Amino acid sequence: MSAGINKIPDQTANLNNTISRQQDVAQKTSQQSKIDQINTKIQQNQTTRKTQKLPSPKELKNIIDKINENVNRLNKDVKFVYNDTLKSLVVKVIDEKTGKIIREIPPQEVVNLQKKLSEIVGIIFDSKEVEK
Repeated sequence: MSAGINKIPDQTANLNNTISRQQDVAQKTSQQSKIDQINTKIQQNQTTRKTQKLPSPKELKNIIDKINENVNRLNKDVKFVYNDTLKSLVVKVIDEKTGKIIREIPPQEVVNLQKKLSEIVGIIFDSKEVEK
């Protein structure tokens, strides 16, 4: 009889271990399911981005003109300009009284730096082409 009683703690420990392992498996399965859902959403977003058409420079300029019209109604101190060199939007904050540029985003220094970097990259690739 005492032998059967001694087995109860062992069986209880085994049962607790089994339950603990089952809980771990369930938790890992749940976490994996969440990870799979996130990965699916990421893949859907990447597919959507690939299929989206980016506006052409002409379309972008039209959009910028519309933004300027709407902003002019609110505040004449802000101008949006498309920069062909950067191929992106430049925002200028202008003093309405003097017409002076208060702030430019990105700053003119960054625009100049971008031009220089483009020239340097062109020189590097051109010189490599000549060596071949």
